Amino acid sequence: MMNNKFLNPLLIVVIVFMVSLIILVNVQIFNGVKEGSYIGKGYEFQNIISFSGEGEVYVKPDMGLVTLSVVNEDKDVSSATEENTKRVNNIILFLKNNNVEEKDIKTTDFSISPRYDYLDSGKRVLAGYQINQSVEVKIRDIGNVGTILEGAVTAGANQVGSINFVVDDSEEYEKEARALAIADAKQKAYELSEQLGVTLVEIVNFSEGGNYPIYDYDEYSEKRVVGMGMLEASVPDIQVGENVIRSSVSISYSIK
Repeated sequence: MMNNKFLNPLLIVVIVFMVSLIILVNVQIFNGVKEGSYIGKGYEFQNIISFSGEGEVYVKPDMGLVTLSVVNEDKDVSSATEENTKRVNNIILFLKNNNVEEKDIKTTDFSISPRYDYLDSGKRVLAGYQINQSVEVKIRDIGNVGTILEGAVTAGANQVGSINFVVDDSEEYEKEARALAIADAKQKAYELSEQLGVTLVEIVNFSEGGNYPIYDYDEYSEKRVVGMGMLEASVPDIQVGENVIRSSVSISYSIK
């Protein structure tokens, strides 16, 4: 049997250890509960109010974008391709001779499609091949758009369409539109805060819907001119109008 004088100190050590362990576990549990109670609470209990604003800047375009196409058909695919290539090359040569740089001429489509006729018996017979080649042209001398269109048709284009007038370098106008949109949102914020009797503390969130141009399409936009020499005038009078560059923003404030 173990002597009592050795048992008592050992018992005391065990008791002290158990008490310390219980205290440590309870502290950890308390801290965990306390920490968890604040997770996600910062934004939840913050009073937020949001305002939207818009800004518009009107700009006169300085560049035209036009798509010129050659569509032709032949029973022999080689003949059809040769004819199409010849006419497209004539168009490109004309463009370069009229101060359109090579970097501003881009092929956007080239396709070869068989075309079939259907007999009364229902049988399908190959009638020929249709070639379609399109180039997108940037016309930086915007006053030369009409001359380019007339000359391209004479050179071989039989489809002209998707005429857009754009601002070549719109970054400064986009910044201006954004500044107007922000000013609009802030003005709404201060006016409404006074009406509601609240104080704007600080901006807690900002988002921008994007700066984007709104094209002013003229009477030729989205219009196809099919066949050589079918423009209503030898040199059409193209009106470029104005474009709108628009920005929309949203600003959120904390309030008290």
